[in-house]
Amino acid sequence: INWDIKARSEQEFHRATSNPGRVWQSSGGVGRNIAEAAVRLGAPVCLYGAVGGDNPGKRIITELKAMGVDAHGIIVDHDLPTGSYIAVMNHKGELEAAISDMRVGRRIDPAYVSRQLVDTEHAGGDCLVADANLDPATLTRLSQEADRLSLPLVLEPVSVEKFASAVDLDCFFDLLSPNGDELRHWWQVDDAQWRSFLQHLDQSQPGLAPRTIDPRRMPQPPSDLRRGARWGEILLTLGERGVVLFSTDPSAPQRRGPLSRRRFSTGPSDLQAWYFPAIETKVVDPNGAGDSFLAGFLTGLFAPSQRIDLAEAIRRGQAAATLSLESEQTISPVLSEKNIHAVLQRRRSS
Repeated sequence: INWDIKARSEQEFHRATSNPGRVWQSSGGVGRNIAEAAVRLGAPVCLYGAVGGDNPGKRIITELKAMGVDAHGIIVDHDLPTGSYIAVMNHKGELEAAISDMRVGRRIDPAYVSRQLVDTEHAGGDCLVADANLDPATLTRLSQEADRLSLPLVLEPVSVEKFASAVDLDCFFDLLSPNGDELRHWWQVDDAQWRSFLQHLDQSQPGLAPRTIDPRRMPQPPSDLRRGARWGEILLTLGERGVVLFSTDPSAPQRRGPLSRRRFSTGPSDLQAWYFPAIETKVVDPNGAGDSFLAGFLTGLFAPSQRIDLAEAIRRGQAAATLSLESEQTISPVLSEKNIHAVLQRRRSS
């Protein structure tokens, strides 16, 4: 849970000097963003985290309650400031630099996780979503609680370093959602192999149907990661290129309902991948697109009235991300079921 300050240059960005542009502030943080997006799409959400007892912290909690997020479990620390994230973007909306102050997040410890998940057990939640800002002991406890409750555990990586630390733990994550840099570092993919993979994706035809990726052209985890692997499926987000689903389930795109707790196989040829081309749009601000994608994906997958398959849930997530990309706000204020369907209809018609 953060207070976001974002700045965008009005012209070509120059380092080590002042750049004329626009600056705006809003509530943010990976977990908070996913919670807001999910609530806007009609899902019941409990958000756990910590804020300071300062004005940003008070405003964040007030906003969460107003939009319908259950925020009763959020810790208010009067000795530390609310977490903050400062992003500087060039005139194209691409991130140039960022600084974060997440000290208050240390209040989220293993005891807090076990205490709060008693409520989740009674409320009958569908899944747990965590970001890699949590420290190793807390993530480990969360994984243990997910196993105890038989709930899928989804991990949002946050950064290369934090993701590498999280996936090295003795935890099982049902779903991981890394970006290209995070996956490359984790799987130790060299430049030539990565270029070949991206070129293969670029040769795909646009459209809604997923494309099966040639196993000879897709990255593979090294053998030491396959032994005792601790993840289920992977949604690789590649920005303007789209999304890739990795799974050892050959029918994964057509599988309906909640995430499977099937563990990744260690066989050398078991991993398969499917490519979902991106929805073309004009980018106003890239921040929050990944969070909106994950919320759109999960709310579709777990909605009792829909029970759509993974492929449709991914397309739904892409539509949610598109609305975020087109907005100056981290989570688009027009994110809704109606507008997701409008984006998908627009894509079908193009």
